[in-house]
Amino acid sequence: MLIVLGCPSRKTMRMRTMVACNAAKKAMGRKILIMGTPEQTKFMIGLLDSTPVRRRVILEPNARTTAEMALLSAPHVMTAASSRKQDEVVIVTSSNHASRAKILFDERLGLSCGTETVERSGVSYSRVEEREKKKIDRILVLQAIFRR
Repeated sequence: MLIVLGCPSRKTMRMRTMVACNAAKKAMGRKILIMGTPEQTKFMIGLLDSTPVRRRVILEPNARTTAEMALLSAPHVMTAASSRKQDEVVIVTSSNHASRAKILFDERLGLSCGTETVERSGVSYSRVEEREKKKIDRILVLQAIFRR
């Protein structure tokens, strides 16, 4: 299953959706789970309307954050796993977001998820990397606390 994460940037969502579409074309039967807000999922599904992978798309329009996406993806992944031999779960996101997304999805799904990343142009990477590192540190601290 390919899990495409929504974000505020339409340009980035377009790139993520196209990466997932191309990967799904190469792997017959692979499902695509599009996640985000109602507006984000509507935009991304619209990009796939005239593609052959459209019939394999599942929408989850109730997630605003990466943590919510990880939480809400579990039932969809388990349903796909029970309906046929489950292939790898791959998260499609931006390169600067991949580490944090992988930590959250691995924890929630109990799997080692793969990642497919896209680059974001026009972004100040030093500030983004600093913000992502702080968020990852918070996640790791919370995981350590709740595992005790």
